[in-house]
Amino acid sequence: RLRGGGGGRAASVGASTRAEEYAREAREPARTRKNPAREKNEMYTAGGERGRALARKTHALRAAGRLGEAEESLKAYVRLSHEVELPPGYLSGIYAVAANLRFSQREFVQAESYARRSDKILEALAYEPVNLSRLARAPDLIIALQGQTRWPQALAESERPDKLAGADTVSADRLRYRADRARPSRSVRT
Repeated sequence: RLRGGGGGRAASVGASTRAEEYAREAREPARTRKNPAREKNEMYTAGGERGRALARKTHALRAAGRLGEAEESLKAYVRLSHEVELPPGYLSGIYAVAANLRFSQREFVQAESYARRSDKILEALAYEPVNLSRLARAPDLIIALQGQTRWPQALAESERPDKLAGADTVSADRLRYRADRARPSRSVRT
């Protein structure tokens, strides 16, 4: 059973755990290669896959209410990012996952801090304010502000993309799908 209820969440946790294990195992053959350049490329690719798997696992554990295990999964993602030297976009993703987890733990101030850090990294990487990756992470900040009952700031954040788009029709078209802006991110997008 994959929809609704505890059975769906348990299946999601199981699937994400297996995906993370497979991604970890995928790194092993690369370690035995004689070609250092190829080994580094394969390790980097496998590390990225494992990072995405750990993010999904953290989300699945959080949704299942297994917050302690979600915290451990997030820590593994952080350790991996240091081991493999994942690109900065992944660090933004880690902060987004951390923001969601902190929100679930009702640590709204920390959730806001992580959501802002996630966006700052994308900004430093020259992502435009109405870039789809930044828009996908914007609800994390909005729900963190709502959790603190900072309603005027949450409203301002929800209206900010429209103001930034202004008369730019391409950006305005991106923003037309308000349902996408209104829900917290479910996965890491880099």
